[in-house]
Amino acid sequence: MTLSLPTLPCACVCVCVRAEEEDVELAANAMALLVRIAKEASLRYAIQLITTASLAAQRRGVEEVGVEDIKRVYSLFLDVRRSCDYLEQHEAEYMFHDSTQASKDSVALQLGRGGMAVDVDAPAPEAEDDDDGDVAMSDSDEE
Repeated sequence: MTLSLPTLPCACVCVCVRAEEEDVELAANAMALLVRIAKEASLRYAIQLITTASLAAQRRGVEEVGVEDIKRVYSLFLDVRRSCDYLEQHEAEYMFHDSTQASKDSVALQLGRGGMAVDVDAPAPEAEDDDDGDVAMSDSDEE
């Protein structure tokens, strides 16, 4: 079971703490942009941009991460929503393209819009007893 807690009210604090832990200096406007990204995309995605933005700033020869660094890495690395949108827009260009609504629903379900990937068509794993009397989960194809 997964417990999901809303983190938006403390997004600013989380971004500040992560930047401090990564030894990254953020300009005030870059911090504000990361907080906005955390609210619109996800906190995890915004936090992952900190390190890559720091590398972009180092490449420019500056120590402080600015808005231009955040924008640069934001354009290079997609969040889940933008990735799903891209796949939906370009689905005809991929192999095994199926234009039915069921395939669109399957892609949305598999990508989970931020959740875990789920293959709804795959057979469910079967429970097996091992020598200890414990129940182990395995795929029916494995031996």
